[in-house]
Amino acid sequence: MKFTFASAAPPAAIVLVLLLKPALALTSHDETDCTGGTGPCIAAVNSPGGVGLQGVSNGGSAGAGVSGIRSGSGGSAVQAINGGGVGLFAQGNPAIEARASGNALTLLYRGLGSDGLPVFRVDSKGTAVFKGKVIGAHESVQITSTGQAVTTFGSASTTPTIEDFGEISLAGGRGYVRFDGRFASVMQGARYFVFVTPQGPVAGTLYVTEKTPSGFAVRETPPGRSNVAVDYRIVVAPFGTAPERLPIAPAP
Repeated sequence: MKFTFASAAPPAAIVLVLLLKPALALTSHDETDCTGGTGPCIAAVNSPGGVGLQGVSNGGSAGAGVSGIRSGSGGSAVQAINGGGVGLFAQGNPAIEARASGNALTLLYRGLGSDGLPVFRVDSKGTAVFKGKVIGAHESVQITSTGQAVTTFGSASTTPTIEDFGEISLAGGRGYVRFDGRFASVMQGARYFVFVTPQGPVAGTLYVTEKTPSGFAVRETPPGRSNVAVDYRIVVAPFGTAPERLPIAPAP
């Protein structure tokens, strides 16, 4: 059994009401084709509540309850709009599977906010971009030189920060660190913190001075005039942020 619908006028809507008697069973070769028009091929609406469209696949390790395939660029294979309640519910292992076609970089998933702008997306290379906050422990997986995988944890800060690290050599107890232009461009103002650690003995005490948006100087107190390598760590507020300390967050 095959149904084919065509709409010559793009603005026209396609409305399909199909009643199946209990004795009528669809076989694996049954399909519904929809060509032309701008409306959906199948629209299922249940008002005021309940399930609009349900697909069930029992048994076996393959197959899908509901399958959506989008050919070409643009558009979506499956679209779920949440007007209050659950927009899309899936149960299984995996509950939802998105598969890219071809070798071109494509989006596997895109979530839009109420303003229609993207808030979360995952592409076919596994890169995830989201706009919002991460709640919970910051855990990740790091591969070691032995081939094992270990769990690592990200540190948390009371304000937004970006850090940089490096090494300089003091000559006669004096040294200067000039910022990379890209690092300088991510700084919020000229206020930052510097921590220095000598890699060997020094006669005096090291201190930081001449702090500007382009760099800082490291000096040794007299009478020290050491020639020694020094590690440094810089902590700055990211550009465009308001470094409020420990702002109150909504309950998770």
